[in-house]
This record gives sequence, structure tokens and C-alpha cells, in this order.
Amino acid sequence: MEHLPRIAVIGAGMAGIACARHLQTLGLRPIVFEKSRGIGGRLATRRTASSLSFDHGAQYFTAKSAEFRTFIDACGPETISAWRPRGGGEHALGGDWLVSLPGMNGFLKQAAEGLDVRTETTVRSIERFKDGWRLDFDGSAGDDLFDFVIVTAPAPQATALTPFSPHLQKSLASIRMAPCWALMLALKTSPEIGPDVLRQPSPDIAWLARNSGKPGRSCADETWVAHADPAWSQDNLELEKDAVLLHLVTAALACLGSEGSEVMYSDVHRWRFAKVEQPLGEPFLRDETGTVFVCGDGCLGPRVESAYLSGLAAAAVIGRLEL
Repeated sequence: MEHLPRIAVIGAGMAGIACARHLQTLGLRPIVFEKSRGIGGRLATRRTASSLSFDHGAQYFTAKSAEFRTFIDACGPETISAWRPRGGGEHALGGDWLVSLPGMNGFLKQAAEGLDVRTETTVRSIERFKDGWRLDFDGSAGDDLFDFVIVTAPAPQATALTPFSPHLQKSLASIRMAPCWALMLALKTSPEIGPDVLRQPSPDIAWLARNSGKPGRSCADETWVAHADPAWSQDNLELEKDAVLLHLVTAALACLGSEGSEVMYSDVHRWRFAKVEQPLGEPFLRDETGTVFVCGDGCLGPRVESAYLSGLAAAAVIGRLEL
């Protein structure tokens, strides 16, 4: 029987699922390891005990390439919808802002069906052996050896996992990512402002959007998501959570003209690696052995589609290789 290459994919975000899914269509059987409880990465939706929901990561995505367009069309209208926010600008009016249903990772969940995805499994290190690569999980080495390892974590985390490769270390150092504090806010009454989206409404807030105005989200509650300005987030990355929450709630209410409104819910989430500011400019990276790949939006640019294309490109190369 022909030996199928043993493949590990680290990360179940857009790049990881795209890569694993394509590998599976080629007849391969990758294993995806994800540290979180669910898939999606920055395609994230927070749900509260009181049934509120907030898209606190990526706010929307676009589909410009034929490859990504084909992918999302295959996901079907039940998992993806156009978002045309009131007063959202020319992009929204053009109908090319897309969101997933019921949360931002809905279409990825569908795409991941049939894949071997192991959640709540953190890979701490990758070690080279004669017959392949062994992954270390929280201090205990796995029993399996892999012929290929695909790392889809953000560049700083990929750097920590690949100290064995001078080439990867040098290339990954050129990728620059910015952090982001994200605010989730529910109000008792609706603000009087018209637009659903405000861009840079204050020096400290880069994005403020009515989450309850998105397709598939409950409009019974007035919910908003704010992304702090990258510079403010960097300067206050290690600030205590309560202090960040107080500052961003105050700033958001001022932007909405709702200083006196009753806040029903508020919370913040810190994304250490939120947005690619300086991409690599290549679809993916390979180490000196040609068997460890790094892919993701850090390779091609700060878009969900870029992460998809990066994962797809890495999978296509692996599919052509012979061990």
C-alpha cells in the first residue's frame, strides 16, 4: 500500500482550515491542532449567558479572487450573507462586505466538517527526528511523527515554534502585526446617530459598528463592537482589563452621543496579533528541509481572503511533493 504522508496543521483559523480542506480533497488525511475550544481564530463571535452576541474579531470579509469566491459560494447562502450597513460607505453599498452566519466562523465550521480537528490542543514545540517531526503538547510529546507540519499561527507565534530554522526566523521577522483591544457593548436604548459604522470616530477608537445591524444577528438588543486604535492598543497592551474597559466604554459612548445611556453589558478582549501591518509578500514559507510550512494572512496581507489563499497555496505544493 502506498504510504500517505503524515501531515499536521497547527491552527484552525482560515488558513488552517483552507489548507487541511484542500489536502483532504487530494486524498490526504491531515490532522488539525487548535489551542482554543472552537475553530475560526480571529473570525470570532462572543456569546454571553444572556444571549447577546458580538463579532469581536474580524468585522467582515471580501471575496475578490476566483478561488475564494468559489469557496464561499460552495458554503451556501445559509452561512454567508452580504452586509450593507446604513451609512457604511461605498464598499458596503457595493455589496462586497460579507459576514458569516450565525457567527463569523459559521462558514468555517461547515468547511471543517469531515476534517480531523483536535481542539483545546496546544502545540508548544516542534522537534525534528530522523523519521519526521514530533509535536510537543503542553509538555508531553505526542506519539505520532509527521512528514509535514504546516504552521498557521500569527508570525510571532510561528517564530516561537520554529527556532530550528534560520530561514524561517529571518523571514518571519519581516512580518509586522499590530494588537487590538476590542470592546463589546450593549445599550438599553439605541443611539440617535444614523450610520451603523463609524471609522476613526475618536483618536482612541479606529472602528465602531452596530453589531445588531448585521445579517443573522438579533436586532432585539442594541449591541456595538469597537476596535481601539492600533497605536492606543500598543501603548496600553498590558493595562489592567478594568481600566481598558472603563476607558473604551467612555470613549464609545461619547462617539455615539450616548453618554447618559444605560449600559446593559460591556467587556473587552485583547487581540495581541490582530492585524497585519507589514506582510511577507509571498504565499507561504518553507524551512530548509522543505517539510515545515508557515502560511496565513501574515504572508499575503491583512484580509481573510489572503489567509485562505495562503493556506491553499501551501496545500497545493504539498500535494505535488513526493516523499
